[in-house]
Order: sequence, then structure tokens, then C-alpha cells
Amino acid sequence: MLKFVCVPLLLVVLASHSAFGGILNDIPLEDSDDFEFIEPRITCSLSYACYNGRHYYFETNNKRSRDNAAIFCRNINMELVSIEDPAENDFISNTIKNTGCYKKTFWTSGMLTDTGSWVWGNGDAVKYTNWMAGKPTSGKNQYCIDYYPTYVQWNDAVCGNKHYFICESNNKCN
Repeated sequence: MLKFVCVPLLLVVLASHSAFGGILNDIPLEDSDDFEFIEPRITCSLSYACYNGRHYYFETNNKRSRDNAAIFCRNINMELVSIEDPAENDFISNTIKNTGCYKKTFWTSGMLTDTGSWVWGNGDAVKYTNWMAGKPTSGKNQYCIDYYPTYVQWNDAVCGNKHYFICESNNKCN
């Protein structure tokens, strides 16, 4: 017995008389008990983007700790992202939101030093900040900066937590 699936916003022509030998011609879809409506699964699909001459890679399939995310970025000749100004922060947020990934959390390269100052992975001091209210607390081993696109803000987090992540490269892009 055939089972029919309806997926919204996706039109698929399943049969023509010649393609399927007419086997579907006599089945009334609207009266069939074999008709199943499946809600589409909204997935987040995002990879490379270009902004201000830099390449960005958004990993949205595999979560990693902050250190393992940094290793992944280096393996593709990039670094975890350093968000240097409000325009870059907005670009990242808008890119993520426009692809349906806005409910995910992403690692940046930001981390707390032994001296209590925040630096990016390249060693530069964090000058521009966009912390969530009450952050950073640096409590409970929260020594790394993660990014919440939902709020367009940052959070201090435990570096061993597994999140998605953003890599960037200074290699020129169009």
C-alpha cells in the first residue's frame, strides 16, 4: 500500500501516467486514510559569509568546546571570531537570524586572562563589548565568551560547554 506525505511549501509531482505506469491515478488523496501530514523540520543551514573583506565560517552542525572549536578553525586556516565593533556584531547577528539559526549559541575567541582582563584569541584586548545584562560574572569557571544571536549579546560561559561556533579569516573575499 502506498503512503502519501504532504510537506508544506514543497510541491512535488509524484506521478504521471507514463512515469509510474498509472498506479497512482485511481487513488483519491483527499479521502485516503493513508494520507499523512508531516510538519516540516526547520533546520539551520549556514556556512560561509563575507563581510568587510573577511571570510566567516558558521558551524551549525557540530557543537564543540571552545578549545576544540579553536582547533577546528585553525585546521581550516581560520580563527575563532573576534567581534571588534557594533557593525560586525550586527552583521553576525543578522546573518545568523536570516538563516534560522538564531536560537543557537556560538563560541567567539574571547577569554578571560589570569590578570582578569578579557582578550580575543589573537591576544588583542577586548575593546568593544556587548555583554548581556549582569555579565560578565566570571563565576563558576565562566572564562570564555559565547554569543547569543537571539539577544545580539554576549555571555561569559564555561569553556568546556559545547556550542556551535564562528570562525573568521582575514583572507580577502568579495
